[in-house]
Amino acid sequence: MEEQAKYNKLNKEHLDVILCELSKPKSALDTQIGGDHYKTMKIQPITFIMENNLSFAVGNIIKYVCRYDKKNGLEDIQKARQYLDFLEDKWNKDNDDDK
Repeated sequence: MEEQAKYNKLNKEHLDVILCELSKPKSALDTQIGGDHYKTMKIQPITFIMENNLSFAVGNIIKYVCRYDKKNGLEDIQKARQYLDFLEDKWNKDNDDDK
């Protein structure tokens, strides 16, 4: 009987450790909503974008270029191009004001 009590105690302790690990919050990078096209990358675009303090437009360019062949194909290329156009328009406006 004593052996069974030790076994039950070890099982409970083991279960407690497992439940504790499962209850820990996951990193946002561990969960992807809407597919797995970023999780297969060595460096996820959001990590690169945030670590380099990139702007919204530049971040979107990186995001769409990184995923086009895994998600929306030509549509993602077109979205990246549109954000490049936004950047070009802003650059032109900012540099026209200097003249």
